[in-house]
Amino acid sequence: MKLDGPELLVLQACRDLPKDQYGNVHDVEIAQKTRLPLPDVKAVLESLDGEGFVSKVRLSDDHYVAEITPKGKLELSQDGITPATKKVTYQPEARARVR
Repeated sequence: MKLDGPELLVLQACRDLPKDQYGNVHDVEIAQKTRLPLPDVKAVLESLDGEGFVSKVRLSDDHYVAEITPKGKLELSQDGITPATKKVTYQPEARARVR
């Protein structure tokens, strides 16, 4: 599976953000780090979990926590995205204004 911009951003955040006491990253922190809307982060976590790049758990408050898997770390390293190298940035396409 070829990951797109938001997927790479979320996967990178799962790897790089500080972890909680269980080794997980919270969806709200991922949204803040990536500047993606929380619903988008949740959808991307669902997709990444389905592909085995992260392991996610849904919390009782309808939020997610996630941990990057070895497969996810390998995917980032194959894309050349390591903690010591570049950071992925996401810039959504500009929307045309209707006048």
